[in-house]
Amino acid sequence: MRKVFDNPITLDTDWGGDASTGNLPVSGRRVQELIKNTFTKKGGCVQIKDKKFLQIFADEASMKKYNSDTEKYEDLVVSQVQLPNTGATQATMKNTILTTPSEYTTAGSAETFKFKYLSYYENEGDLSQVSGSCTVYVAGKQRERITLRSGNTYTIDVTKYIGEDVTEIRFTIDNAEGSSRSYVYEVTMVNLMVSSSFDSVTAYEGVIPFVYTPIGNIKKTVHIILDGNEIHQEETDVNNRQQTFDIPAQAHGAHSLEVYLSASVHGLELKSNHLNFALVCIEQGNETPIIASTMEHIYMKQYETVSIPFVVYDPLNSPADIALKINDSIVATRKVDRTQQSWVYKAMSQGDATMTITCRSVSKTFSLTVDKSSITSEAETQNLELFLTSQGRSNQDTDRETWENNGIAASFSEMNYITNGWIVDKDGNTAMRLSGGAAMTIPLKLFSNDIRQTGKTIEIEFAVHQVIDYEGVVLSCQQGGIGLRLTPNTISLTSEQSTLETKYKEDERVRVSFVVEKRANNRLMQFYINGIKSQSLQYPANDGFVQPSPVDITVVSSTATIDIYNIRSYSNNLNAQQLLDNYIADMDDIDKKLAIFNRNQVYDAYGNLSYSKMLEQIPCLIITGELSQFKGDKKTVSIEYVDKNHPEKSFTADGVVLNVQGTSSQYYPRKNYKGQFKKGFNMTESGKHQDMFTLNEEAVLPAANFCWKADFAESSGTHNTGLANYIGWMLLQAGILTEPQKKNALIRTTVYGEPCLIFHRSKAGETPLFIGKYNFNTDKSAENTFGFAEGDESWEFLNNTSDRSNFRSADFSDDGWKNDFEGRYPDGNEDISHMREVFTWVVSCKDNIEKFKAEFAEHFDKKTIIFYYIITLVFGMVDQRAKNQFLTFYVGGKWIFIFYDNDTVFGINNEGAIQFSYDIEIHDIIGNLNVWNGANSLLWELVEQAFSSDITKMYQDLRQKGILSYDKIIEFCNTRQSDKWCESVYNEDGYFKYESPLIDGYTDYSTGTAQTVKTGAFLYALQGSRDAHRRWWLYNRFKYMDSKFQAGSSLSDYITFRTYTPSVWAGVEPKADITIGAFSAMYGTIRWGSVTKSERMREGEVKTITAPSGIKFNDTETIIYNASMIKTIGDLSALYVGTVDVSKATNITELIIGSSKAGYQNQNFSVLSLGNNAKLHKLDIQNCPNYTTSIDVSGCENIEEVYAKGTKATAVNLAEGGVLRILELPATITNLTLKNQPKLGTGLSVDSWVNVTTLVIENCPNIEPLDIAEEILSSDNALVYVRFTNINALKANFAILNKLSNIKGVGDNGEYTSIAYLSGKYTVLKANEEDIERMKSIFPHLTITARTILKTIFATFNVVSQYGAIKGATVEINGLTYDLSSGTVKVPLAEGERYDYVIRYSGGEDRGTIQSISDTTISKSYNIEFDIMTLKPEPNGKMQVLLVGNSVSISINSGSSVNIDWGDGSTSNEGSHTYTDNNAFHNVSLDSVEEKNTEVLFSEGSIVAFWTVGNTKIGPYSLKRQTKLEYVSEDVCFNSSSLSSFFYYCNKLKEIPKSVFISNGNSTWLSGYDDEGIFQKCASLKSIPAGLFDNLKDVEFAVSAFEGCVTIESVPRGLFDKMEKLYKIDMFNYYFSNVYGIFTRCHSLKEVPFDIFDKNPISSFDGTFSDTKLTVGLLPVSLKTPGARHNYVYYNCPIEKIIGRTETPATIDSNCIPSSVLKIYVPDSAIDTYKTATNWSRFADKIVGWSELTDEERQKYGLTI
Repeated sequence: MRKVFDNPITLDTDWGGDASTGNLPVSGRRVQELIKNTFTKKGGCVQIKDKKFLQIFADEASMKKYNSDTEKYEDLVVSQVQLPNTGATQATMKNTILTTPSEYTTAGSAETFKFKYLSYYENEGDLSQVSGSCTVYVAGKQRERITLRSGNTYTIDVTKYIGEDVTEIRFTIDNAEGSSRSYVYEVTMVNLMVSSSFDSVTAYEGVIPFVYTPIGNIKKTVHIILDGNEIHQEETDVNNRQQTFDIPAQAHGAHSLEVYLSASVHGLELKSNHLNFALVCIEQGNETPIIASTMEHIYMKQYETVSIPFVVYDPLNSPADIALKINDSIVATRKVDRTQQSWVYKAMSQGDATMTITCRSVSKTFSLTVDKSSITSEAETQNLELFLTSQGRSNQDTDRETWENNGIAASFSEMNYITNGWIVDKDGNTAMRLSGGAAMTIPLKLFSNDIRQTGKTIEIEFAVHQVIDYEGVVLSCQQGGIGLRLTPNTISLTSEQSTLETKYKEDERVRVSFVVEKRANNRLMQFYINGIKSQSLQYPANDGFVQPSPVDITVVSSTATIDIYNIRSYSNNLNAQQLLDNYIADMDDIDKKLAIFNRNQVYDAYGNLSYSKMLEQIPCLIITGELSQFKGDKKTVSIEYVDKNHPEKSFTADGVVLNVQGTSSQYYPRKNYKGQFKKGFNMTESGKHQDMFTLNEEAVLPAANFCWKADFAESSGTHNTGLANYIGWMLLQAGILTEPQKKNALIRTTVYGEPCLIFHRSKAGETPLFIGKYNFNTDKSAENTFGFAEGDESWEFLNNTSDRSNFRSADFSDDGWKNDFEGRYPDGNEDISHMREVFTWVVSCKDNIEKFKAEFAEHFDKKTIIFYYIITLVFGMVDQRAKNQFLTFYVGGKWIFIFYDNDTVFGINNEGAIQFSYDIEIHDIIGNLNVWNGANSLLWELVEQAFSSDITKMYQDLRQKGILSYDKIIEFCNTRQSDKWCESVYNEDGYFKYESPLIDGYTDYSTGTAQTVKTGAFLYALQGSRDAHRRWWLYNRFKYMDSKFQAGSSLSDYITFRTYTPSVWAGVEPKADITIGAFSAMYGTIRWGSVTKSERMREGEVKTITAPSGIKFNDTETIIYNASMIKTIGDLSALYVGTVDVSKATNITELIIGSSKAGYQNQNFSVLSLGNNAKLHKLDIQNCPNYTTSIDVSGCENIEEVYAKGTKATAVNLAEGGVLRILELPATITNLTLKNQPKLGTGLSVDSWVNVTTLVIENCPNIEPLDIAEEILSSDNALVYVRFTNINALKANFAILNKLSNIKGVGDNGEYTSIAYLSGKYTVLKANEEDIERMKSIFPHLTITARTILKTIFATFNVVSQYGAIKGATVEINGLTYDLSSGTVKVPLAEGERYDYVIRYSGGEDRGTIQSISDTTISKSYNIEFDIMTLKPEPNGKMQVLLVGNSVSISINSGSSVNIDWGDGSTSNEGSHTYTDNNAFHNVSLDSVEEKNTEVLFSEGSIVAFWTVGNTKIGPYSLKRQTKLEYVSEDVCFNSSSLSSFFYYCNKLKEIPKSVFISNGNSTWLSGYDDEGIFQKCASLKSIPAGLFDNLKDVEFAVSAFEGCVTIESVPRGLFDKMEKLYKIDMFNYYFSNVYGIFTRCHSLKEVPFDIFDKNPISSFDGTFSDTKLTVGLLPVSLKTPGARHNYVYYNCPIEKIIGRTETPATIDSNCIPSSVLKIYVPDSAIDTYKTATNWSRFADKIVGWSELTDEERQKYGLTI
């Protein structure tokens, strides 16, 4: 038999054994004795069942009833406890492994470890009452630990831990009674997956192309399953390449598609991820609605939220009307378009249910199974006035504008329900979002009655984003200074005499609860933030909360976007537990909800924090014995410390000397304690005794002295210990070590600590009572942990104000120094000789900074001092630059400062009150007081002056290496500290430390005698976890300090553009000064080229930073740093900026680049990069003519004004909705999409609609889209695609609809449709039934009605010419265009109505009017000019040409044959033909006889049009001298072997196709040997297409190519760039003394590119541009051959300017430059050279330098000075 404890026990005794039982288990009879005695006294009834269980009943009757039927009446058992078995000496552990992780797995496959845990004594029914644990280790590192109860089954999901290669996972199960077992598995990740961008939202008709990508470098099988049946299986080796499978056409309706891969790896069958799609398949004419979703059966836990994706396609309606039902009860009705939708549902109750989506007669049903949740927290309903929640809401709800509870309905304004309304946030939770000026009013007057009588609770859960003004109010119920108010970073509650206020961080969800207690209670006003009590004060008894004129709750978004999740109001003051329950109940994130619920199940049956429950979360320490009450009140106690996560650290200790720690803090109601473990530590797990102990053997040496910090003045418990741990880590990471640390890395310069809870009992056996959350720290007296040894010194500074404390005096002549310093090592040290030396030296350096710099290293360790300077600055350690400094010296080193007492940081003062903003600096003064104690310290002043660059460098290094970062400080202060204490602990701690002294009182020893005091003097220090404030302060602090030192995020956070100073300007004088408006406090830093300027700026401050003087900016890179902290950069129009990137300026509100001032032009601006500039309200790029792309403001949902006239912008890309009021666009706009812009109306202005190809106007109630369409379609236009929704039009007729019926559309998902998309209502005054029905069929989404229905008549049009029917002729009537190519058409009209018609035909039009009461006929005959295009035949695969003349001939290559269809019904293979049918024109077809290339030559002047070479191998030898040729096809040269003189003298040819030479890449000559250029004498040719010669890379000879092309006006740039072998372009005919240059006699040619021949090795230029209209000439013509001969180049041209392009004058003859020239511009350095050069000298008086040209001219001609 094992030993047991067999003495009487109390209720606090642990039956499994504790210190009071000598750790022996309690005997069963003693347990029974205790329970019977306890419950008998309370009138209960107890019985022993099956010798194993003690059962407790309310009374004997209940017990008897239970015994009569144990199953039926099992609920009558109040409690049941298994009795300990005293047979076995140790519990046996038995684990049954049910599921293990796979040896091989794939991404997306769930890997779990499932087991049943048993721990028992003699038999498996005799369960151990000691909880076990399972710890998960991944690659040797602990990742997870769960608590086990014997008899239960557990599943641990380890999917998230599996890496890309091989992962080792170990599960260690123990029963805490000596048994332990580990299970190790290796899991190999196999790369096997499938991806697809398949669009399942689109409705498919016919075959469905499914594109997918199999991934994995192994053989695998593709499985495609449709409606549960595998329709395709394919084995493939393809890896990461797109594949396509055509799914056969499916029946009308919804279909399911599933795709996955499978593969065999070492005999194991693996499957990839599964892709699931719901297909919408349609059939024309089928009007049945379709509802498609990938979900079928839904399994979820109670309180979980599920999002059901679905698509509704109603052929008759878009949007479709649907109903959402739960168990046949409608919960919402919606209007949905054909895009992806979602139904978000939160299951509040357990059980089975059906969820149904219904559209007309069609329904889609989902089975729902909801398992009961372990969460029992429910929201308080008593005294509930209002509860509004956003959960389950949608912008598609038909009642989306209704938010109501208890008869109180919110009202909204300025909503668009696209970018605001019921919006799903980044975490997937629905919020009521107010943005872009939208507002909400809740008609509940919170402060209309005297809430002192009833109490009040107001709860608001919200998040604030896109802040424009931190002073702006986003939520208010305040009037006369009374009420609550939220600004974008401040929460406040104000009465007549009292105010509570705190900060919070934007972009984070916050729940704030305001509580005002009844006056009859304790008169407390309280804040709770996220369930944690965060402020408390006692309002005066005569305080008032009644507003003079009570107001409603208002929420506005003019200065910030606000998301509201929940609002509650109670006419009572709720307590901390009720508020925490509300917080949990309203939470929509189920994982977070469960985690917070579970971690707050920490109370015992009496409502006290349970020691045993807290042990499951956090290490706990029990002090047994009398507690010390003040410093020096030493007591001897026993201590038990238990850390369940690290049982090797648990210990017990007797004979511990307990003392109060701290001087000023000793009289706080709750104390810091110090413990001296003189008898060492008994380690619980190992049973060993140790003289010393360490909390972390990897971080700190063992010690025997520890302290437990209550952090009374700093309620979060994070600052002192969290920062000490962080600073210690930083110093090690930065390699800044003390001499002892260089030998032992465990030695510290800061204390080390960990969070814990302390419980107290007077003697063993009593129930331990919670006395606070604490930090378990090494004590500063634990000298070994700091590495102190003989010869070392450490001095604590005791005050802030003395000259000595501030290094302004070295007078240690009397004992006064003892008021300033205390020797910490050696403890009580009074030998000041060494310390006095360093003080004397510092004082001697006053006003001698060079001495200080030169000798500093002799006295101080520079790195450590600079580090101390930086850290105290960055974290706002306002009380650690004088008092609380520890001046320390280690033998072998220099003097340093070590960190201690870090409470006063992050914006709080040394009384624990939040006082300072994030932008404080050392020398700031508030009122008449320094922010920093020690601000006047001579030492720190000298350090600042001497080492400013070193300070900057170290700060930058710390940030760059990630040592000093926001994430790291949050890790040390939150993850390792505050997150360890649950909400209930914070609330209990807050009450015990700060409120209990007021309510219950405490024993005060400050007068030397004990007295009971009740006071609210300490309420100010109750600030909860300070999480919201800490995050706000630190986030902004890092951004501010980065801006100061140009480090961290500041380096990549910038605005950039190019600055110019034009020499010629109008409207706005060039000036490079920049005005910056600070959104948040920052250093405004600007760099112009190599010059940088920086100025400190407060939040909201505006400053103009002057540009460096004396600089002329030319493409100067200009950078404005800290872009995200800037609200405005002023007006940039005077900087004439080029490329502009403001994508990182997320808080910018306006961007002004252009100007509307008369004459203003910014030729430089061409690129604008915007990003998520959500706060941008105004964009002005007016009069920037080189901006030629789209304006992308899609990330600027709050944009109100866009000014872009005077640009060449092609489109504006807006957000899906917004608050746009003004949109001014140029005539170059081609695409305009306006969606959900309710404020845009008369502010829309477009210079011209002529170029618009796509026009989309959706839900813009102040724009009449049909009027715009009428304006566009009434004249020449480019409109191709139209989408108008929510039309509400009254028109006289269908004219505009008829026009739009010829325009294509844009569907719901952006796809193009064959007809314009119109929806809404269209009412016509009068129409016939045929027109109405026709319009309905064309525009099925448009509701069309007529006020008067008319009878139908028909008008027949007969139209011919002298040639018969006129091809292409039309008649326009009633808004429709009818084809008259056949000569006749019948048109339906309304009886008695007047119709204007227009007959259009080749060469003219004829207008007329019809008004008839019966059918009528209109006959017309016209004489027309001939248009050859009317004779263009349909392609037939043959060569097709249009010939003219009665007799024609076609020469065919010798040895070749072709079949010729002469177009008059006769065919032959002979090459000549005579026509006898009297027709002037004949379409002739030629077809190949053999499969070989054949060239043919047509008789001169016989071809009118060359339609195509077709599919033949026949090609024209040449078209030279085809003087009647008007048209050629792009394939005319495809089969031709030579291009020489190909189009010579085609003097009626007007146009050349761009790709005409695409197949002639091997050509080398474009002209005959003497001249006859390829396009020479093409007198009707008006233009040359860009890229015409790009394929002719081998051409060498192009003489006279365009000579005599008298109608050409310009030449495209780059025309000859690809012809890098071209050397001959001109010909000089010496016999006739004439030139035939490439552009000679192009009489209309006015402009050519400056670099036209710079890529060509041309040897001579002879008359190149003679007889043209060029006014500017460049010499040499080619920089490729600057020494080429230049004869007659500009002969007989009206030249005004010559540009000399090279330092060496070009070789010219006397006829090269005409005498008309006004000026010759040459390099400034070569002016004299030109003036004396041959044939240049006669123009000497006209030769000037390039510098006299304007910037724009130099840029145009490629000149650089």
